[in-house]
Amino acid sequence: MAKQNKKIFDIIVIGNNWTGLSLANSLSKTKKVALINSFKNQNAYQASEEFSGEFEYLPKKETSFEKINWFSNKYNLDIQLVEKSVTPVTIDSGKLVQFLGFGEREGKSIDSLTWYNESESIQLNLNNHDIKNKLISSFEGEIYDNCEVTELHINESNVETITLNGQKKITAKQVIFCEPPNKLLELIDHKNIPGKIRQKITKIKPLSCLQIIYKHNDSFQQSDDLHFLMGNKEDFEPCVGYFWKKDEVQYSQWMLLMPSDLTEDIEKVGSNLKNIKRQIKRAYPNFFENIEFEKVIVKDQSHGFIDLEFKEFGKIKGIDNLLCASPLFSKENDLLAAIELNQRLESHPFMTTNHESI
Repeated sequence: MAKQNKKIFDIIVIGNNWTGLSLANSLSKTKKVALINSFKNQNAYQASEEFSGEFEYLPKKETSFEKINWFSNKYNLDIQLVEKSVTPVTIDSGKLVQFLGFGEREGKSIDSLTWYNESESIQLNLNNHDIKNKLISSFEGEIYDNCEVTELHINESNVETITLNGQKKITAKQVIFCEPPNKLLELIDHKNIPGKIRQKITKIKPLSCLQIIYKHNDSFQQSDDLHFLMGNKEDFEPCVGYFWKKDEVQYSQWMLLMPSDLTEDIEKVGSNLKNIKRQIKRAYPNFFENIEFEKVIVKDQSHGFIDLEFKEFGKIKGIDNLLCASPLFSKENDLLAAIELNQRLESHPFMTTNHESI
């Protein structure tokens, strides 16, 4: 049998999220880098310019300006920031009123949704789609699209090879894993992961983002503020949404966070979709009379803070050339989470150490 050729890189970055894309971009300036763009983590919205699949929302916090300016300068993005006053709203007695918080309401998603409840936000001159396009266009490495990582083979304390789609093998001196850490349990032989870390990973309960994006037949914008909508029953999580326009076309975007282990349950997903629609109709009784189409998106394991208590951040004992850099290691969300990890990893020993060829 002919020997199978293995492509060798300096660094392989696994994960097509903000963190993976930005880290791969910066590292590609000085190293031979591959970015693995897993088809399992792709949503249909990525092929559609107007659907970023992310809320174009950044809360104004003490460090938000500093982080975004740092990110813009590092990647030469020319991002301009504008402060925007917002009034989060909710429905009460059939009227939209100011949202004052969740109060005593309980729910698995309350802590994560509180991140969006700010009276001031930051608006950028570039949307998420534009920023990602700039990062992709200036990336100087190789992108593996529609490739699923099916194994990380460990040999003598190193990731020796990465198997894609159960067949193709590639190799790197270093590997950065930007996906949720529990996916490592599917890719690495359990004997290579310390029991303490393995136990912590199995207890992870992240949330996935269930979204509906609507395109309206005509202008329906009643309020461009963030909506927090909740039913009277405690058995449903709140949903959050807002209206936006592109080329004078009206859209609205709504999300609900649900336990990630339930997203494979069609009945649970269907029930939550009905809940979102029910809460929208309570706020806007005529909402569904002018819908051109709707798009449903599930973003897997998108919210929830995880602390694996690494002795050295992101490093699993016994696997020397692997760095875990999941966005879930940050208490921020979306772009701000990626920026925080970029800053934290900039001087990380892993990023400044050249491992010997495998």
